[in-house]
Amino acid sequence: MLFPGYTYNTMKICFLRWNARLVLVAFMVCMPFLSAQGQLPDIGDPASQIITPEEEYRLGKKLLRDIRKKLPVVEDLELNYYINNLGYHLVSSSPDMRFPFTFLIIDDDQINAFAMPGGVIAVNRGLIELADSEAELAAVLAHEIAHVTQRHLARFFQQSKGVNLKTALGVLAAAILSSYSSQAGQAAFYGTLAANADSKLRFTRINERDADRTGRVILAQAGYDTAAMQSFFKKMEQASLNNPDQVREFLQTHPLISTRITDNIRPAQPPQGQKKIDSLDFQFAKFRLLGISGSMPTLLARAKNLEKSQRPQIQYLRAISMLRNHQSRSAGKLLQAISSDQAQKLPIKLLEIRVLMAEKKHEQAVARAEALYADHSQNPAVLGLLTEARLQAGNPKSALQLLKRTEISLESWPQLLKLKAEAADQSGYPAQSHEALAEYYYYRGDIPLTLEHVKLALKTSGISSVMRARLEQNKKDLEDVISDKKIRSMDMDE
Repeated sequence: MLFPGYTYNTMKICFLRWNARLVLVAFMVCMPFLSAQGQLPDIGDPASQIITPEEEYRLGKKLLRDIRKKLPVVEDLELNYYINNLGYHLVSSSPDMRFPFTFLIIDDDQINAFAMPGGVIAVNRGLIELADSEAELAAVLAHEIAHVTQRHLARFFQQSKGVNLKTALGVLAAAILSSYSSQAGQAAFYGTLAANADSKLRFTRINERDADRTGRVILAQAGYDTAAMQSFFKKMEQASLNNPDQVREFLQTHPLISTRITDNIRPAQPPQGQKKIDSLDFQFAKFRLLGISGSMPTLLARAKNLEKSQRPQIQYLRAISMLRNHQSRSAGKLLQAISSDQAQKLPIKLLEIRVLMAEKKHEQAVARAEALYADHSQNPAVLGLLTEARLQAGNPKSALQLLKRTEISLESWPQLLKLKAEAADQSGYPAQSHEALAEYYYYRGDIPLTLEHVKLALKTSGISSVMRARLEQNKKDLEDVISDKKIRSMDMDE
């Protein structure tokens, strides 16, 4: 199969904005339709009798595609590598990891984060902007990781088996409405669940405190000062007073009550002998996020308000702004002024290469990118930048070979699939280009565009019998998905 792990159920989950309570109930409603495949359930875990970890992971993969389709997911490889690297550092400190996790950044100024079945965790740009340190961001991620590892979603369903069909239909209707109007969707949701909302909220608060406790342990094991959890709760409390609308979604599903702040006053500390860590990488990632999503006046205003101790980050932010404004020479001068020790940071080196590319200094850009790739061959951002540099230098075949030889899983980083399609097209391999674009759109949840590129690949002359058989099989599977009336009635976008 072209798309690894591709399975199809007639009851498709329609993604539900990012109201986590709504997600909990929709998850509960849709579980009976999951197939009973996979590993034997853990008899000691009641939730595993409802949904196995393998089934939860498969559901998470489906939801991930819906998220990428319906929400403004940040596609920048550098930022995605940072958030996933941080996430996996935390996950590796959890004894209960059952499947791979995926971490996403949503380009939205609301202060929010959510966990989905199967280890899908998303954090909004607004929340990252609110955090002042990597430890505070890590505290939020550790909390969301705990929701997954403690199987709160599955346990919620296990304790809510009495839901009736009217409730189920109300939730699904709210899900569809929320695709057009979040207010309409929430109104339908709350109207349907009015009878038992109080019990659901109490269960949510129990889970929140459990996630706080487990999250503190994960945070400590990862080497962070767990006081960051309390400090971020206080920031959230202040934000809820200053701008309630910006925090409303988070507070509806993450009750910010005084006991949770009190619980974190005497947090667990890192293991003896382990250094409490923080990272300048967080500051550079935060400023890059600001740089690629903010307006120029806003960026410059923020830069003026920063402390002098953050001078390298200020120069980095201004350089990004100038590069966006096609002032590559000025951006290069700013980067040259950064102190030699800070200039060795990977984000600075990557931006320097982007400046060279903008100035059409192709040979220098390729040479610098290749040297960087030699030391960071597992970093998708470095791989992507080297691919772009080779393409701009007029070497598409070497760019294509680079992506074919890499050990990095391209489906985990859809933007690399898009670069592969561009490299194949410029190399004169249209079938390979369409196949790569089909994969790209599949992992972004766009089934019609996926099918369109599969058909275009099949129309290309000279493709091998193996490739044709693979494409024909995918064409059949995709047509089955689109023609299914149940899917078409639930997904208004396809």
